[in-house]
Amino acid sequence: MREYAQIVENYRDERGKVKQRIVKSLWRIDSEADWERAKKLLGRLKAGEKLVTLSDLKIKRCLEFGPLYVAEKVWEDLGMPKILEGPTTPKRRFDFGKVVFLLTVNRLSEPKSELRAYEWIQEEAFVEGKEEIAEQHLYRALDLLVANKTKIERAIFNRLKRSIDLSKVFYDLTSSYFEGNTCVLAEFGYSRDKKLGKKQLVLGIVLADGLPIAHFVFPGSTTDKTTLRQTIEYLKREFKLERVIFVGDRGLVSEENLEFLEQAGLEYILATKRRTGELVRELTMEELTARDKIEEWLYAREVRREGNRRFILCLNSEVREQTLEELDHLRVEAEEKLERLGAKLAGSKKRGDLLNKLVKRTIGNASKFFEWELSDGKFSYSLRKAVWNYERAIAGRFLLVTTARLSQSETMLAYKQLAQIERVFQELKSFVRLRPIFHRKESRVKAHVFVCVLALLLEAMMQKKLNVPARRALQKLKRVRVAMMDVEGEEVGVLTELDEEQMRILKELEVETPPRIL
Repeated sequence: MREYAQIVENYRDERGKVKQRIVKSLWRIDSEADWERAKKLLGRLKAGEKLVTLSDLKIKRCLEFGPLYVAEKVWEDLGMPKILEGPTTPKRRFDFGKVVFLLTVNRLSEPKSELRAYEWIQEEAFVEGKEEIAEQHLYRALDLLVANKTKIERAIFNRLKRSIDLSKVFYDLTSSYFEGNTCVLAEFGYSRDKKLGKKQLVLGIVLADGLPIAHFVFPGSTTDKTTLRQTIEYLKREFKLERVIFVGDRGLVSEENLEFLEQAGLEYILATKRRTGELVRELTMEELTARDKIEEWLYAREVRREGNRRFILCLNSEVREQTLEELDHLRVEAEEKLERLGAKLAGSKKRGDLLNKLVKRTIGNASKFFEWELSDGKFSYSLRKAVWNYERAIAGRFLLVTTARLSQSETMLAYKQLAQIERVFQELKSFVRLRPIFHRKESRVKAHVFVCVLALLLEAMMQKKLNVPARRALQKLKRVRVAMMDVEGEEVGVLTELDEEQMRILKELEVETPPRIL
C-alpha cells in the first residue's frame, strides 16, 4: 500500500458538523525521512509561513539588482540623499535625488542614452516605486543637476575633505568629439582623441586622493592654459582651498599661468613642453648620473633655480627603453612607406602643399623626422638628423617646474600621480561611456557629463575598498538578480544565490548580504 502526505484542515459545514478538506497534496511517503520532512513543513505552516509548491510559481521576469544594491550603500555613505534634497520643479514634484542616483548607476551598469536609461529603470532594474518615475523626470533631473552643479560639488567636497588627502590636487583636460548634430559647445580644436575634422568639447577634471572633486566643460576650441585661472578661482572660492600643491601637465605651462599661481599663493608642479624654448631644451639635455637615482627606473635632479621656481629634470629609464624601440620601429615603417610612395610618384609633377599633404598622410607623425622633394619626376627624402637625435635624447625625460616645498624625488613622484587622471579619462570614455553625446542643448550636455563624473566618483570610492578592479566587481555583481514571481496572485522577489566571489566583494565594500526575499 502506498502512502501520501497531505495537508488538511478542519472546518464546520452549514450544519455545524466538523469535516476535513485537503489544502495541499505533497509527496509519496517511502521512508521515515519523508515523514520527518512532512512534519517540518507542517510546523512551518503553523508558524505562519505560506505553503507554495512548484506548480504555484510563475516567474514573470528577472531584474538586475547587484550594482544598484552596492551603489546605494556608497551613495548613502557619501551623503548624496541629503545633498540632493530640495531641488524640484514647480509643475510636478518628483524624487530628484532618486532619479539622479538611477541615472548614475545606469552609467556604471548599462551606459546609453537617457531614453535608454528610462527603459533600463522600468524594464531591467529592480527599483522600488519605479511606477512613480516618468520619462520627463529624467530630463527635469538633468536640468536641476546642472543648475545646482556648484552647490552639489561643494557639498560633496565638504563631505569628503575630512577623509581624503588634500595636500595635492591634480588637474588635466581631455576632449570628446561629437557625431552628427551638435550643441553650441561643439567647436574644432586640438583633438586628444585624434579625431581630426570632428567638432568636440573640452573636459577638465580635478582629482584629490584619486577622487574627482570638480569638473568643467569648455567649448571645443579651448586651449589647456586658458582654463587654469577659472579652475583655480573656483577651487579657492567654492572649496576654500588655500595651501595645496597644484599638479598639472605641460599644456598648462605659460609664464602668465605660473605668475597667476604664484600670486594666488598656490604651490605647483607642472611639466614643461620638451620641444619648445631654448631654456627647456638646454635643461632637458643635462646629464643624469647614478647619484640621481631615486628608484630602480627613476632619476631626478634639480638643474636650475629662479627665485622660488625650481627646475627638476626627471628620467624614467623604463619608458626610455620602450620609447627608443618605438622610434626605431616608426622610422623603419616610415622609410618603407616613403619608398613605396616614391615608386608611385615616379614621373609625377606634384608640388608644394599637395606633395606635403600626401607625404604627411602617408607617414603621419613620422613626417617631422624627414625632409622630401619631388624633382624632375623623382621623389627623394632624407632624415632630419638634428630632430631625430634630439627626440632620441629626450626619450623618457621630462622637465618639471615647481615652487613646492618638496624634495626632487618627492616632486617627481607627485607628478607621476597625475597618471591617475589619465586612468580616469580612460574610464570616462570606455567604462561609463561619455560618448556618444545625444543632447543638443548646452545645459543637457553639461548635465550628461556631470552624471558621468558622479559615476566615476562612485567607482573610485568602491576601488578604495576593493582588492579587484571596480569594473570587474561591478560586472560580477550584475549577475546578482531578482526573480520576480507571481505566487497565487502576489508578486514576490527572490534573490539569486550569491557565489563566493560576490560574497567577498560585498564584504570588502562593507555591505550587508541582502535578504533572500525582497
